[in-house]
Amino acid sequence: MMKKFSQLAFVTGLAVFASTAVYASSSSSDKVAKAGETATQDVQKITYACKDNKNFQVVFVNGEKNAYAVITQMEEVLPLEQTTSASGAVFKAMGEDYNYELVTKGDKAFLNAGDQVVYEECTVANTAKLGK
Repeated sequence: MMKKFSQLAFVTGLAVFASTAVYASSSSSDKVAKAGETATQDVQKITYACKDNKNFQVVFVNGEKNAYAVITQMEEVLPLEQTTSASGAVFKAMGEDYNYELVTKGDKAFLNAGDQVVYEECTVANTAKLGK
């Protein structure tokens, strides 16, 4: 039952987050035009297989101007925003209450919460295109 709740929360959070990200990244004149349009963002769900037989899912939302990742941790849906990186992609939690950082490069990834490693030595296990 808890697994189904987590999946439902994840999908619901993604839908709300993706809609918000699309709206927020638009200029005010675009917001009126986009109100009735379908989002054209690239949305992809990736499952990573990690060290110690752990795995986690990330939904990536690539907008026209910004890129986001959505993860679930501790039964919460957490949005992360892409930040500047010299190599690969770095996503940091959006909000002062969280310090998660997701780092990806090619098919590799790891997730930290501050100084604590949450998932390490992760490799893409499965991908699913959800939009565009």
